[in-house]
Amino acid sequence: ANGSALKRLVCVAKAKAKGEAPSAARALEQFLEQYESEKSAWQELATVHTSRHDTDHAIFCYEELTLFEPAAPHWFCRLGELYAAKEDLSCARKYFAHSLELSKTKNAKCLNNNTRAAIGLLQVCQAIGLRDPHDTLNISLANFAATQLKSIYTAKCSNNPQLVDIAASFVADASPPYTR
Repeated sequence: ANGSALKRLVCVAKAKAKGEAPSAARALEQFLEQYESEKSAWQELATVHTSRHDTDHAIFCYEELTLFEPAAPHWFCRLGELYAAKEDLSCARKYFAHSLELSKTKNAKCLNNNTRAAIGLLQVCQAIGLRDPHDTLNISLANFAATQLKSIYTAKCSNNPQLVDIAASFVADASPPYTR
């Protein structure tokens, strides 16, 4: 790595430590103008924008990260969370579902680590379902998320039936059919 590039990243880290997120963002943007293929800088910039509640810029950074790692479920989950924060529920649903699908195809163990995407998908589907209870795609995705959550909690909490019951209750409350 280039010595001046490393110095710039040290400056970014110092700016973040001092709570100077705007100057950290500017330094990272300048760095990325020269080193646009530096994945860790995109990740750091996404974190800075997220901490500043600059959702649009954070989304751009996470979309760049999906280009580096198109099979990484965590980037798509994060995009789902950001779109949900913007109340763009159809985009949030798409990214949460894609994250879960990537987890499912990657390996069975990874799926158990994507509880965030399953909960996010179920909650977004619930919000969409309250507006349009007859949306068949939404019902299908909500059922998919509910099934994933049930299997996650059953596998992780098999020694605690009370916790499995609480999770099952949450999933049942958020699952179709939706009524106003």
